[in-house]
Amino acid sequence: MCYAYRESAKGVEEKFSEHLTATASYCLKRWELDALARKVSRLLGLDTATAKDSIVFAALAHDIGKVASIYQEKCSKGLCTSFKGHYLVSAFLLSLALNLSGLEVSKESIKRFLEDQFDKLSKEEIIGVMILLPVILHHYHQVRGYKSYSIEGHEEALEFLEEPRIYPECVESLRSSLNTFSFGERIRGLANALMNTLENVGKYFGSDSYKASEMIVMGFYKDVIERDIKALNRVTLGKCIVEAITGLINLCDGWAASQARRRL
Repeated sequence: MCYAYRESAKGVEEKFSEHLTATASYCLKRWELDALARKVSRLLGLDTATAKDSIVFAALAHDIGKVASIYQEKCSKGLCTSFKGHYLVSAFLLSLALNLSGLEVSKESIKRFLEDQFDKLSKEEIIGVMILLPVILHHYHQVRGYKSYSIEGHEEALEFLEEPRIYPECVESLRSSLNTFSFGERIRGLANALMNTLENVGKYFGSDSYKASEMIVMGFYKDVIERDIKALNRVTLGKCIVEAITGLINLCDGWAASQARRRL
């Protein structure tokens, strides 16, 4: 079994696939999704369907880092109420899948997006950043300050990057969740690349794509938080878009978790 949360002593558990599916399904039902997708498509030059698909996919993939064996092995013993640093693992896996699918993301594309240099970004780069940043930032309301986005102190995330092991049962759980939704060609390609990433992550170890994705996570605090968020002491359209998508994901994530645990 693959879990998003488990506290067996209290009889509380939430299956991974059910949590992801519930979060994305609730996102699809929210009125904010259509309004946000229309605004994003107009402002960034994307078609509305792709903008909507990107937001829903980010909601679906927000906890993807929990598939790491280092977390799930604790779940199998009955207790996994905290997946410390899983959002960093999520960002790594998603970054690798994005680059393998052709929806590129890099430190430079993140910088340009947050500084509203959209004219210097391809549509693929815009989609990549728009999906990646809300996923890594979706726990901003729970973590203890910006330093929580530094890889230092996150032993589980570091161990995963050094020896990427995916819990096998989580792969099929994710496949089940992905098959629940109908995405357009671009995002369906990303979904397939994510499955390929989880099934073959060890084969990519040491490759250029692996190193590029690792660099984003390893340097996220210095290169994104300090350089592009803290130092950029002004409101930008890029920052507002990321915050809006992150807020919607958090709303849906919290609802899904509360409903599952209430039933138990």
